[in-house]
Amino acid sequence: MSVISLRLKDGEIKRINELSRMEHKDKSTVARELIDYGWECSR
Repeated sequence: MSVISLRLKDGEIKRINELSRMEHKDKSTVARELIDYGWECSR
């Protein structure tokens, strides 16, 4: 697995943190799941 660094807005970080707490997952996992969801929706 590779690593990527990116800048997110404060609101985006807040939403990732909230989802992370609600789903009891780490932030990286939540971010990857959101990216995967976006890829699926764009098809």
